Amino acid sequence: MAETPTLTNHDIVSHFSKLKPGNVKFKLNNGADSFSILHLNVRSLNDKMGQLEVLLDEIDIQFHCIVITETWFDNHTFIGKFSLSGYNVFHNSRSDKNGGGVAVYVCDRLDVRETAVRLEGCESLLLQLGESGRELCSVLAVYRAPSGSLPAFLSDLSRVLSGLPSSSFVVGDINIDLNFENSCDANSENYLNLMSKNGFFNTIHTPTRIGAYKDSILDHIMTNKLFSSMTSCTIDYDISDHFPTCFFFVYKQMTRKQTSPSSAVSYTKINYQLLQENVKNFNWTQIYEISDTNSAFEMFLDKFTKLIEDSSRKISVRSQRKLSFKKPWMTSELFKLREKRTKLHIQAKREPFNKKLQENYKSFRNFMTCQINNAKKNYYKNEFSNCKTNQNEKWRFINEVLNRKKPLKENTIILQKNSGELIENQYDVANSFNMFFTKIGTELASNISPTNSIPEDYFKDIDLNLVLTFNFEPIDTVSN
Repeated sequence: MAETPTLTNHDIVSHFSKLKPGNVKFKLNNGADSFSILHLNVRSLNDKMGQLEVLLDEIDIQFHCIVITETWFDNHTFIGKFSLSGYNVFHNSRSDKNGGGVAVYVCDRLDVRETAVRLEGCESLLLQLGESGRELCSVLAVYRAPSGSLPAFLSDLSRVLSGLPSSSFVVGDINIDLNFENSCDANSENYLNLMSKNGFFNTIHTPTRIGAYKDSILDHIMTNKLFSSMTSCTIDYDISDHFPTCFFFVYKQMTRKQTSPSSAVSYTKINYQLLQENVKNFNWTQIYEISDTNSAFEMFLDKFTKLIEDSSRKISVRSQRKLSFKKPWMTSELFKLREKRTKLHIQAKREPFNKKLQENYKSFRNFMTCQINNAKKNYYKNEFSNCKTNQNEKWRFINEVLNRKKPLKENTIILQKNSGELIENQYDVANSFNMFFTKIGTELASNISPTNSIPEDYFKDIDLNLVLTFNFEPIDTVSN
């Protein structure tokens, strides 16, 4: 009797290994009913923030959730320095020693509720994410130090997992190797058994860290729900010694047709020599005979436009991929340096024991990092210098850099009566304003003592002949 085939993680998740950043978007079906998560261990976000921004530009996907581990933040870190446009950031950092830390960037379209969790030897965050009143998922972001007690961690993790709802994710650098080619030990089995017991399975199936002697799967994206379409990948990028990983799922099957842009571009080319001859040979007499200047100009413009059309022809060419830099400080020179660094990275991985090649790659990588930092510094310095004489522009620029958002203006007006009663209904507020302004004149007049003086008595030092006369038109008071 034939054995019943077993459903494995590989069967339910389409996984791609070491994709180039520019290819990620083509593998992930990023639509309106989709959700995407990116994770990356950066080993100091202070040193890698510029490279992270370049990576996100190259991938060209606005991830719903970006989990960063080993941020190396401390109590004195100014979080505004690490803002990303379009995201709100949440973080948990070490207070007693250096290293570690986790930060989660959540797309600002999403609602977020943060819940405190404690995991032994970890920095962690638990976020419940929703959109337009609909709950999407929960994300438990974790960085576990390799020196921490694994049994204590598993005990705390078991307690946290039991309270997580369906559609939950455990994302981060767990520092437990799930690469079975390395003959995983009992600790890995205990971890997998715990996750499986709570309905979680790993979506990352290929190494996330390339070592000199072994390749490991230390970065995990676990989920406890089967979605209609699931895709994961590692990204071939040298921002640290860990590959970025991402996971994508569709929570509602999309029905809209995807239209692809045209591969041809048309533009109009003017033959200026022909235009010059046409202008010279054209009879302009009829325009000179028009006495009204506006009419003459309109006719001139019509005739001249027609001459341009007669002197032009349309040309169609196949469109080529343009370099698009979303970051204002990114330049074509930096992009070329980035391509060279990628080539050196590939060569260094092919020959891990070639010391000269490894040194060349690390040297160029450090040079590239300095170039990015200098480009950002010079850009912001110049922009700030351009608006230093305008305080409003200066603060607008500062708030833009720090990703500060203006609070939403409240349109509701609330009035308070002398008795202390609040008037919140906007119809009653409008009537209250109307009653006040229709009665205020009469009330003020009643408080003024009668006098026999005429208005002109108050203008003794003014020549009344120089004062323009005017009249008030009578109006009626209307009140409900």
